[in-house]
Amino acid sequence: MSIKWKFYKTIFRLTVDSPAILSAYLKPQLPMQYDLCSDPHEDSNLWYTDLTQGWIFAPNFRIIVEYERSLKQYPNIKVREDFKGYQK
Repeated sequence: MSIKWKFYKTIFRLTVDSPAILSAYLKPQLPMQYDLCSDPHEDSNLWYTDLTQGWIFAPNFRIIVEYERSLKQYPNIKVREDFKGYQK
């Protein structure tokens, strides 16, 4: 799972092999964080170059909480489910 907020990208879990379906998820000890404005190729993980990136967790966790709240109100559609819309 990854989150893009403004021009920062945080990666919480990833796969190493390609295609991704053939390999397991890896969870790094610290999430990988990239500044897409100055590093669009995602070459330099900010945790390796600048240890002042802890503040990015606040907006990331706010996005995660909002997403989980929306899943309770509008759950994902299950496979082969006869979806007739959400209740108003």
